[in-house]
Amino acid sequence: MREHGPRLKEGTMTDLQTLAQVLDDAGFESLVFPLKLDVVDVPIEQMLVHLITDDQGRTTVAQLLFLSALQKAAGELLNVGEDESAIDLLQIYATLPFEIKPDTRPALAMLLLNLNRYLPISGFGVDDGAGVVFCRHTLFCPGGEVDTRVLLEVLDLMVLFIGKHTEILEQVATGAKSLEDALAELEQRTENDD
Repeated sequence: MREHGPRLKEGTMTDLQTLAQVLDDAGFESLVFPLKLDVVDVPIEQMLVHLITDDQGRTTVAQLLFLSALQKAAGELLNVGEDESAIDLLQIYATLPFEIKPDTRPALAMLLLNLNRYLPISGFGVDDGAGVVFCRHTLFCPGGEVDTRVLLEVLDLMVLFIGKHTEILEQVATGAKSLEDALAELEQRTENDD
């Protein structure tokens, strides 16, 4: 796990620009810029955070986005007022750097189901429309404030799990490894981790 040095500001942050500086100080590379939606012209900020580069040079980046920003954009599109009592959530979403062969989808889904039961954060999933595997966590942000210590721990865990499991997920997703072999390997890994 990454050491959170003395430069880390403890506490909470409410905007992505300030949060990006904290992440940069903690060793994550981040960039904040507007998310463009074709259906509505409402400014929505998003942040991209570099998580990991694998041994093939492929980069995995997480997108951080306050879901209230999307809710606000949808409200303006539908001409609905803003709900002041809405709970804010920060979605952290990273697409893994490979595509799924359609015929491997059932085996991959079973592997993800088995893998996610061991993870203390939300975990992995499949976007069938895009044909990709993702790692996702949604962070509860009371009052729209992000606890930076919790966010850094979540990002560190995502780096750990993506680094540890991308290879086996890709092997099943591309048909290079059978579900049975992958489940046996996963079981062996969990026994060794105990």
